[in-house]
Formats: sequence, C-alpha cells, structure tokens
Amino acid sequence: MSVTDTGNCSRCPFPRTAASPVPPTRKGSGIMSMKVRSVHFLAVWIPAVAVCVFFGTMIKAEAECGISTAASCEYITVQEPVADGEVVRESGTDGNQAGQPAMKEVKYRIDYIDGVEVQRTVVENEQRVAGAQSWPTEIAIDMVSKQLDQLRDKYPDSYYWNHEITEENKGKTVNGTWIETWEDVVTTHPCNHDFDRVGQYGCNAFDHGIACWGFANKVFYEVFGIRAYDTERLYDVENISVGDHVRFNYTHSAIVVARDGDKITLLECNYNCKNCQIQWDRVDSIKNVVWYQHAENWDEVDRGQKDCE
Repeated sequence: MSVTDTGNCSRCPFPRTAASPVPPTRKGSGIMSMKVRSVHFLAVWIPAVAVCVFFGTMIKAEAECGISTAASCEYITVQEPVADGEVVRESGTDGNQAGQPAMKEVKYRIDYIDGVEVQRTVVENEQRVAGAQSWPTEIAIDMVSKQLDQLRDKYPDSYYWNHEITEENKGKTVNGTWIETWEDVVTTHPCNHDFDRVGQYGCNAFDHGIACWGFANKVFYEVFGIRAYDTERLYDVENISVGDHVRFNYTHSAIVVARDGDKITLLECNYNCKNCQIQWDRVDSIKNVVWYQHAENWDEVDRGQKDCE
C-alpha cells in the first residue's frame, strides 16, 4: 500500500508516493506541467512586479517633487469675516454702508520649510510679495545655523587655514598684497606665518584680511554672499546674532555660530596665534566684543527661490 507524500513538492501537478517518487509519465503530462508552472509563475510574479513598479514610481515621484526641499511657497485667496468697525470697499460703493459684506477676500503668500508653514504674509493691493521678504527671526537663525554647519567639512576643526610656500608663490601675501588664491585651502600643517621660505606654510587671505580676520571674512562671504569689508560696523553688541562677524578687544575676529544670553559660540582661526588653526565651538562673551558686522541679507538666507507661482 503506497502512502501519499507531497513533501516539499506542493507545486507538482501530481502527488508523489513512497513507491513512485517520480511523477508518472503520460501523454501530454509534460505540456500540462509546463502550462501549470507558467500559470503559477505569472500569477505570483506579475502582481509582485506591479507592486515594485508602483512603489518605485512613488519613491521616484517623491524625490522629483522635492519633498525634502528646504524652502517653498504659494499664493492663496481665502474668505475671512469682516471685523467689527472694519471698512471693506467694493467696486461702486463707499465702503461703510448698510450693505457691507460680512466676508472679505484676503490674499496670502505662504512660505514653507520641509512642507511645514512657517510664514503667512498678506498680499497688499494685488501685488505679489517678493521672495526677498524677511524670514521670522527664529526661522532666520535656523537657516543661518544650517549654512554654517555645512562648512564643518570644508573647514574641519583642528586643520589649518594656510598654504604651502613654493617658488611660484613666495612673497605674494606680504606687505598688503594679499591675493585671494588659497582661501579655500586647508592643510594639516601648522602655519609659520612665513611667506618667503619655500617649504614653510603661510597664512591665507580674503577680503582685505589675513589669518583670523581673513578667515572670518571668508566664512561671512560663504554664508551671505557679501563681503564684510563693505559691511557696516555696529557697536550695540547686545544685538549680536548667529552668523555675525565679531571683533574682540584682544584683536581677534570670529564668526558667531550660536548664542545663549551673553555667551556666544564661535568658528575661528588663529585664536591666540595658534598657527592659523581652525577651531569650532569655543565659547566667549559679548562683553569682550568691540564691534560686529551683521549681513544686510541675514534674514533672507536660503530663501530657495525669489518668488513662487
């Protein structure tokens, strides 16, 4: 008596028996097997491929739509109640009449960060609001902070903002003839502050500044796209903010990367004449600041686009 044993052959068209481990052969059985296997294959894999294509398309669409884009905006028109005592002028009326409407149309420009609304601005007199309009202070601080944080890889902590002196460049950064050629260069070699001896390492320069001052000017330019040399010096140090170029009473310049009360966290170079070494996150006090520079476009950083449709 044979005992039926399907074992792991549940896909076979015939059950396997102990006495007959191989499926019996009969006319057309091979064709039938191929047809059944083909139908099973299509039934399983076509839906699977369809699912993969669907989700792949969704993922691609998400990437193309820029869901993670920092800044975006749109214009909307909404109906809002007319406030008590408010005059709403309509075409052909003087406004404050018995027939004044209870609702009014208000147009807004809405700004988003990663899809979250951060600012809603009334559009006056049918005019679109320019994209250069300021961010709210808390959003601007966050935007400037992100721009600064992106520089941590370009200007790593403990590296040196300098360049090697060669026969071709020796003597080209002294006596005020500071050339903006090496402002993006960092090395692992301490600076000798020597521009004449080949094999030594000399200071980089940028925007009429060298060492700490030049580095602060460079970072200021990286973040805001404007030169500190042409930016007004301010003395109301209690208003110092993230991104500002600060000048200390011990003849040192730095960029503010964070503020907590009177304490400011800094990005700097050549602190205490440390051979043009880059340093992140040292903390000092605004009480030691003589003057500072604040970018005129400080609250417009990373707007993403000038206007929206």
